[in-house]
Amino acid sequence: MKRTIAFLFVCFLVLPAVRAQEPNAAQSEAMKNARREQMKIQRGMMKVMPHLAPTFGKILTEDAEILLMLQYGNNAEFPGYIGMSEEQLKKMEEVRQGFGTGMGMKLMPIIQRVAKAETDEDYAAIAKELGGVGLEAVEEMKKKQNDLFTPEQKTKLSELCIQSNQENAMAPMTFRAYEILDLTETQRTRLDEIKADYRKDFEALFTKMIDLQGKIMLPANEDEESNSFEKIRERQKQFDTERRAIETEGVQLKDRTKARILAMLDKTQQGKLDAIVAKAPKFVQVKRPVPKEDDEEWKKSWKPGDPVPEDEQSKPKGGFPFQPL
Repeated sequence: MKRTIAFLFVCFLVLPAVRAQEPNAAQSEAMKNARREQMKIQRGMMKVMPHLAPTFGKILTEDAEILLMLQYGNNAEFPGYIGMSEEQLKKMEEVRQGFGTGMGMKLMPIIQRVAKAETDEDYAAIAKELGGVGLEAVEEMKKKQNDLFTPEQKTKLSELCIQSNQENAMAPMTFRAYEILDLTETQRTRLDEIKADYRKDFEALFTKMIDLQGKIMLPANEDEESNSFEKIRERQKQFDTERRAIETEGVQLKDRTKARILAMLDKTQQGKLDAIVAKAPKFVQVKRPVPKEDDEEWKKSWKPGDPVPEDEQSKPKGGFPFQPL
């Protein structure tokens, strides 16, 4: 899939109803009113979404294995790579379909209340309710996935989490997957610190992304012409530089985070990590977009193979098994 899992979640919540056809003279007033109501919901969801940043941060950093099953579950190579039986494949599809249907049925009644929300407190309350439903659904799916896969297959999923966020700048940044490197207690504590820093920065970027999406999809002017598909495409071009800047920030955040994780590993763990990355299947090898010639920011990012930044080469603490690179 070309889109990020994060973007899919955002679209699922922000745009619960597909944009209506462009109204014309032949359309009834009822259809136009329905479109106006839809626009109210979409505008309101743009105000709800910043309040959901912590929810998305939690899901994208702690439940990447779940997201992988949603993202790659219908890929022809995925079952073979994980080593799934026909029975498992059938059950997995039932779980995936049930997740989408169940979420939609639970979320839509809450989302429709957005049209009547007026204050930031109203939007925050709706976000809290939506986030609770989302986290509950993920926990339920996590239990089903735990019953579905064998320990060996779960290890494969963790490997996929690591493999998918190497050159794919848009993949979720997973942390729990690094447990397969046999981390020490000290390293687990360090990983939790790195995850907390990442989530804080991610939430800030998430809010920027939602704000930009609002400028593109839902301008202040509510007339039909400003919301035509042609005008939306024009605004996409208008804000392309801003979009690329946010993407660059996301790339740099992920690269800094991976560098910090690498810095805390000993040589044996680094070798195991390299071996996992080296055998990444093609279906997760999505390359970073090639930056335009006038975009120099990407050169500042840490890249696999670069030395660990000096400020991340911290001294060992107690029994911490640190070895310099």
